[in-house]
Amino acid sequence: MAAPSGELFNPAEDALIDAVATFLGTPLASQATYLPKALAARFEPLGLAVKAVREAGRLALSVPLTGRGAHGSPTVSLMSSTARQVKADEPVMRAQYVLMAAKRLTKALALDVYPQAQRLEENYLKAHRVAGRNRLAAAIALDKVAVSDGPWLVWNTQRDTTVEPDCAALEGRVFTVDNLPNGNDIPGAVHSYCRCYATGFTSGAVVPITFRQGAPHAF
Repeated sequence: MAAPSGELFNPAEDALIDAVATFLGTPLASQATYLPKALAARFEPLGLAVKAVREAGRLALSVPLTGRGAHGSPTVSLMSSTARQVKADEPVMRAQYVLMAAKRLTKALALDVYPQAQRLEENYLKAHRVAGRNRLAAAIALDKVAVSDGPWLVWNTQRDTTVEPDCAALEGRVFTVDNLPNGNDIPGAVHSYCRCYATGFTSGAVVPITFRQGAPHAF
């Protein structure tokens, strides 16, 4: 599994992320201040400090998951498919944040800069929340385009010199909301300043198409 930063997690980390995500998706998590002791203990075999794990869990639990209120209930209508998937993915994204935060704070303890790292981690959490909100907003916008102009959609960049390489690689790709490029890329949410957008696919459009089982698919 890849982290938001692009870093790959190993199988042991993947298993831990799944366990944390399962907890975060329960009503109990919305009222918790720290990770349960048994769950926090699963970080120790990865060489992560108890203090770092405790703080990472506290930060992750201090704010609600994207699209949910303080008690875990949805705050927006999520009837469309992409928005539903974003909601379903949010506990995993938050669990990835917990692991990455625990790694950063463990390293800070070893370097004797923990207080500074603790303050910096607040900024990482803010960035994580902004990314989550952007992803949900982009998903809702994408679903609206799919309803009005779909089901086949075309990925568009701004086609200027500031387009990120990851976005440029997606230019012109044909996809549906049930078959997103690279599995989960959403126009407008590839990175923090993503300006990509989707338009409906028309038969006269000159774009690269991959045919799979007789229909254009994301590739």
